[in-house]
Amino acid sequence: MSALEHMTQGRVLWLEAQTHDNVSISIVNVHQATAKQNDLQRQVTYLLRAMMDAALMQRRIMGGDFNAALSRYGYAQSTCALYDKVDKFFQDFVHSTHGTLTLIESEAHTRRDLLRGSNASLDHIITWNLMCMKTCTMQSSTIKVHWVGAECNDHALISCTVGEKLLMYRKGRVVGGRPGELKLKKTDPKQLPRIQSKLKVTTSSIAQEIRRSFTVGECSAEQAMMQMIAVRVTTARQLMHRKSEGRRNPRFRNEAPAEAENKSGS
Repeated sequence: MSALEHMTQGRVLWLEAQTHDNVSISIVNVHQATAKQNDLQRQVTYLLRAMMDAALMQRRIMGGDFNAALSRYGYAQSTCALYDKVDKFFQDFVHSTHGTLTLIESEAHTRRDLLRGSNASLDHIITWNLMCMKTCTMQSSTIKVHWVGAECNDHALISCTVGEKLLMYRKGRVVGGRPGELKLKKTDPKQLPRIQSKLKVTTSSIAQEIRRSFTVGECSAEQAMMQMIAVRVTTARQLMHRKSEGRRNPRFRNEAPAEAENKSGS
């Protein structure tokens, strides 16, 4: 094991999946090291390359925070050489592995630093071998950027449609969807502004308890962070499925007449 290999653990989540049409595909999530950890970045990339070389024709979708950009704005002149090196290394990885890098919508960025006033697009989606056949045309798709949640969030939520003709589930397919459109039932970003204040109030006491546990040494900083994320995600999903005050759930509309009938019969 190299000196840096242990630090790569947890930076890559690799799932081997199979579609309803028995298409084998690898789904990979990456949280690459920062530009200042150049050696660690290369170690992670070499591990990814080794996994890919073992099955060159495998279909793959890889997405996440690569800490490398195609464009940057507002960065200090003194850091240009470092970031140029990191960005070129990422682009060489995509090119040398014959990957397809999904472009981000015009003038959008996925990473921002409110203190320094800088921004860049560090989050990407790359695909390999998603052509279903020679006659199948690839649909052009762009990454949609969604700035949701707290103002202090430094990364955006991104979404896009890739390999639709090859990977779509043909039975019960929803017609009319647009590439890049969010289709998340459990975590709909459009509802976040509505529940933001309630989410903060609901989780504040739990956050204080988690902070206390960390302060007295009952848990590590990473454990505290994971606990808080789990609490916020679970609470957000619960709040999203609640109707606004004064509105009734449509599921129970048909129960009202039966209830009235029972009362009149009694």
